[in-house]
Amino acid sequence: MDVIIKTENVTKIFNPGMSDEVKAITDVSIEIKRGEIVVLKGPSGSGKTTLLSLIGCITRPTEGRVIVNGKDVAKLPERFLTGIRQKTFGFVFQQFNLIRCISVIDCSEVINQ
Repeated sequence: MDVIIKTENVTKIFNPGMSDEVKAITDVSIEIKRGEIVVLKGPSGSGKTTLLSLIGCITRPTEGRVIVNGKDVAKLPERFLTGIRQKTFGFVFQQFNLIRCISVIDCSEVINQ
């Protein structure tokens, strides 16, 4: 089976060096193969959303590598990450990030341009 998502020793620290520094995840390594079903389970604040944000190219790791479809995405410029997010991932956020003044039809017209 092909490995489609892999993290190697990934750490994410928010506000490093500050008084409100948070080590969200430390030294996480996973492999997800094509066709596998994976569940992230844990209490609130355990790093599930942070790990998904790293895998989904929404945030960058403080340390380590994130590999999606064979590409190390952790250090890619934002212009490349946008394309990877569009072609590879679908997101359902915990909080609704809707733009109230735009309809679904308006959004689809913008996307299809």
